Amino acid sequence: MRISRPLAGLISAALLGLVPLATSASPAAAAEGTSTSFSATKKSFTYGDPLGLYLGGSVNTATGTAYEGAAYLQMLPKGSSTWTNVAVDTAPGYLYFNVKATRNALYRVAYVGSARFSPSTSAAVNIKVKRKLAIKNPRGTLIKGTVKPKYKRGKVVIQRKVGKKWKKYKTMRANKKGKFSTTHKVFGSRTNYRLILPANKAFSKTVHRYYTYKY
Repeated sequence: MRISRPLAGLISAALLGLVPLATSASPAAAAEGTSTSFSATKKSFTYGDPLGLYLGGSVNTATGTAYEGAAYLQMLPKGSSTWTNVAVDTAPGYLYFNVKATRNALYRVAYVGSARFSPSTSAAVNIKVKRKLAIKNPRGTLIKGTVKPKYKRGKVVIQRKVGKKWKKYKTMRANKKGKFSTTHKVFGSRTNYRLILPANKAFSKTVHRYYTYKY
């Protein structure tokens, strides 16, 4: 069989790899691997404290840090099995989250990745939070207290120091607004007291120390 010159030239060129007869898409570049670091320089807080000031971390790569994609701060309340997003940082190279302390919980950072970087999740950090207690002493041995957050009918325990031991002096309940008031006896020239809000799943124990004295 005879082959015309133009067709023969095309076949020869194809055999040399100069003119492709068929094309295929090149494989997409694999996303660069990441690891997310996360830590807390302080792990015990009072309700409402600026938690974010003490949390830090970064999304790391083999050559530096990731510069795109979202990193979510997630919280797992004590007693729960569900992680919840509470804040996001869209500049994940060095992490910052503007959040406040609300309750006892585990925290971690979940980086969702991007077309360039693969996702990763940090180890969890355990954060403990105690209730906020405000005490006033308007006169004499009378004290008034307010507990936050909601502490309707919550228990308030007062102990007195006798020698080197603390002994129960009084137990009462806050009102529906989380407020309470009480007076104290003065034993000797000075009496040391401490007020305790018991711990539960949501909050660690709150302890406030004070004293009464005779003029």
